[in-house]
Amino acid sequence: MRGRLGVALLGSVVLGVSAAPGQARTDHDGNTPLAEPVAEGDAMPIASGKLVGLAHESSGDVSIVRTKEGSHVLRFENLKTSNGPDLRVYLVEGSDASNDELIKAGKFVDLGALKGNVGNQNYTVPEDVQLERYQSVSIWCRRFSVNFAAARLEPIESGKDR
Repeated sequence: MRGRLGVALLGSVVLGVSAAPGQARTDHDGNTPLAEPVAEGDAMPIASGKLVGLAHESSGDVSIVRTKEGSHVLRFENLKTSNGPDLRVYLVEGSDASNDELIKAGKFVDLGALKGNVGNQNYTVPEDVQLERYQSVSIWCRRFSVNFAAARLEPIESGKDR
C-alpha cells in the first residue's frame, strides 16, 4: 500500500511540474463584476461584438464601455475559450483581428494577460488609445503566436462619438 501511495504522489508532482508554465490545467473563471472598475449605472457601451473561435473553440460577447469619467474598459461577458500558455488580450488595429499578420506586425495594443478562460472580465484601455483605429479584439497565445479567438467591434449608435 505504501509503495502505491508513493508512486501516486510522485506522479502528481511530476504531472504538476510537466505542465507548461502559465498554462492552467483546469478552467479558470476570471469572473469580474462590471463594478470593477466601473459600476452598472456609470457605464455606457460604445461598441460590441461576438467572439469567434479561430485556433480554438471560443464564444462570448465583447464590448467597449465608457465610464462616466470618460475612460474606457474592454469587457468580456460569458467568455468561454480553451486554456493556453501566455494568453493575452489585444485590441487590434482595423476591423479584422482574425488577420494574424496584423498582430505579428505589432498593430495591436496589449491589454494584459487573459484573467481566465471562462466568465466575465474587464480590461482597462489606456487613455492614449485612439479607439477609432482599433476596431477588433484578439485572444492571442503569445508563446506560440496563435490567434485563439477574435471579435469585430461594431459601434453602438448611442456611443458614436467615441
